[in-house]
Amino acid sequence: MTNPLVSIITVTRNNVEGLRSTLTSIKSQLDVSPVEIEVIVIDGASSDETTAYLSTIDDGRVRWISEPDRGVYDAMNKGSKLATGVYQHFLNAGDRFYTESALSEIIAQVELANHPKGMVVFGAVKVGRSGQSVIRNRPHIWWKHAFGVRPHCHQAIWFPSVVVEALGGYAEKYSFVGDFDLIMRAGLMAPARCIQGVHVAYEGGGMSEQRRAEIPRLLHSVRSERFNYGPGLTRADHLWAISLSAFHRIMTRANGSR
Repeated sequence: MTNPLVSIITVTRNNVEGLRSTLTSIKSQLDVSPVEIEVIVIDGASSDETTAYLSTIDDGRVRWISEPDRGVYDAMNKGSKLATGVYQHFLNAGDRFYTESALSEIIAQVELANHPKGMVVFGAVKVGRSGQSVIRNRPHIWWKHAFGVRPHCHQAIWFPSVVVEALGGYAEKYSFVGDFDLIMRAGLMAPARCIQGVHVAYEGGGMSEQRRAEIPRLLHSVRSERFNYGPGLTRADHLWAISLSAFHRIMTRANGSR
């Protein structure tokens, strides 16, 4: 038996309606998928109806566990370790595929006979109270992601499992930018493959939006540690982070005044 092409990993806690929406979207894709796919749900010991809902799922392609965790990246690492797919795709509760044929369209553009070590990057839209906005994350330009100019959407990436394992998964110590760190490091392992189309819709309003002003400082910490900066480069990168944070504040005020 060959491994599934992709393991779709969904982490959740006390968001049964969001989880239901995500799994319904995934199931609609699985029903028409031309290749084998597996779904792994990692629930952080929810106190709502999450486990009752998961217990009703009768599909051999779906596995789930419910237990306490240390946070979202701990949960993602648990899912990653359970995954048997060539690629791993992380869709959190509330996220969904953008169209009915999204998964098939991704698969059609991935070379099944020669699985690369590079990430597969595609388009996404953010869904919020004010509507939808396209995330412009292609093509993959490593330095633009690494320096926060055009970071990639985590939900719009397939990670090769061999790369996730080689990198040790997500680093929990980087607050809510552990996904940024993994994408940055994975981008150094092999060239990313960018494919056409917008294929994922993810829920806005998460931590990255609520605490956006903190992001440049956190990304500075990631770069400083990962690249082992000396004092001079550390200062230069810190100034860059301050400048980028100021730019984000100006843009936020400008957009809010419209």
